Amino acid sequence: MIMESPSLPPLQGLRLLVAEDNEITLCVLQEILEGEGARVTGVGDGEQALAVLDTDDDYQLVLTDLRMPLVDGLTLARRCHQRLPGVPVVGLTVERLPETCAQAEEAGMVELLEKPPDIDALVAAVLRHARWPGTDD
Repeated sequence: MIMESPSLPPLQGLRLLVAEDNEITLCVLQEILEGEGARVTGVGDGEQALAVLDTDDDYQLVLTDLRMPLVDGLTLARRCHQRLPGVPVVGLTVERLPETCAQAEEAGMVELLEKPPDIDALVAAVLRHARWPGTDD
């Protein structure tokens, strides 16, 4: 009898940094991403995200809300690219308008998802853009 090995969750092995000022949305994002196998560090704004990146830069992707107090997601994306050029940044917004998409692209975001994100779309975006451990950029 041949035993099938259980498949690994799709995001297994990824470390993600999530910046979201709405506590409920942050909890939901963490639950979804951790349920798919990722290790997630969640913070409440861009300033906290930058502080985390100052002490630990081993993240394969940053997921951030665009509109947050202190340091917004657009500024976070720009600063991430200055400090960690190989780490992709995916944005989240409730207002996915053409001008918002243009701002996100200008800030260096690789994709902009609408909130609340569809689980499949969220996981697909992470799979598309994450810098996988052990790969050279």
